[in-house]
Amino acid sequence: MKRIAFLTTAVLLLFSCSGKTVQDKEDAQEGTPATPGLPVAVDLGLSVKWANTNLGATAPEEYGDYYAWGEIENKKDFSWKSYKWAIIYPTYYSLSKYNYDGEYGTVDNKRVLDAADDTAHVKLGGKWRMPTRSEVDELVSTSTNSSYKWEWKSLNGHPGWSVTYLAKNQSVFFPAAGFKGEESAPFYVGEAGYYWSTALYTGPLEGLGGQSPESAWHLNFFDDTIRPDYGSRQYGFSIRAVIE
Repeated sequence: MKRIAFLTTAVLLLFSCSGKTVQDKEDAQEGTPATPGLPVAVDLGLSVKWANTNLGATAPEEYGDYYAWGEIENKKDFSWKSYKWAIIYPTYYSLSKYNYDGEYGTVDNKRVLDAADDTAHVKLGGKWRMPTRSEVDELVSTSTNSSYKWEWKSLNGHPGWSVTYLAKNQSVFFPAAGFKGEESAPFYVGEAGYYWSTALYTGPLEGLGGQSPESAWHLNFFDDTIRPDYGSRQYGFSIRAVIE
């Protein structure tokens, strides 16, 4: 088995930041107050409706909670040593779930989160869930679509992207919540956003070659970049739920 040495947050950051780059739990209705504890589903004219707040937040500009990919509990330490799907040895770790390469641990060939590991589904219930990679791509594609307006703005002192579907004048705000690593304080707060999808990363690692089941797809943005990207699974990223 390939021994995966522990790396510092600064080094692992290279994998994630490769550049700047509804009523009830069974339904959601646009423009109506959410059941307490649940977000409002916003119709952006896409294949799914997007929640108006981050998971763990009570207002659109709030950062909410941070989660490692495939974990359902918020925590302070986002290292491989605390990651749910890592088996820890004295000098290395291996993956125990969501792995397609025997050199990295137990192979199950799972490339999409099970419902039991979908943070949004577990926390919100009903039809709420995390977005797929294709749904992230669909959202990103609207940044160059004339039917939408993307505006970098500050909402109650929190910078982020406001996405407006012009035909219905419906908007969703994504705060630049940054991400969390081994230290409790998040990185890039007010500068960047990192929002998990359900999809494991299966492409080549930039500048390194090969593939790595250590990473998963997410929505990544800065004030001048909006794109899908891959990040190391143990990091604490934001989650924005969707519903069909």
